[in-house]
Amino acid sequence: MSLSPLALLAVVLLAAACSGPSPAMDKMDAPLRARLAAAAETDTLDVLLDIAPGTDAEAPLRDAGLEVRSVAGTVVVVAGSPAALRRAAAFDWVRRMELSRERSRVSAP
Repeated sequence: MSLSPLALLAVVLLAAACSGPSPAMDKMDAPLRARLAAAAETDTLDVLLDIAPGTDAEAPLRDAGLEVRSVAGTVVVVAGSPAALRRAAAFDWVRRMELSRERSRVSAP
């Protein structure tokens, strides 16, 4: 059995659409996506979440396996495994996720 060129094109386009990044992954910045791709499941990553205003996020994030380090308005700092971070990305009230970056401290003269 062979597929017509049109049917083959439809199969290829469908496969490409299904293999693309999920909407949850679209919430993540490029450095976080890259780090998740390279991370072992035992690694712990620090991430900043931008959540919808008025969301009580601490309990659901902990239930997802994350450590909630701080909450300031709509910004939540969490730490967790790649799997836990992917679970958090699925929450509809998580609007954006960024890999935390260490900042160097400047001493006053």
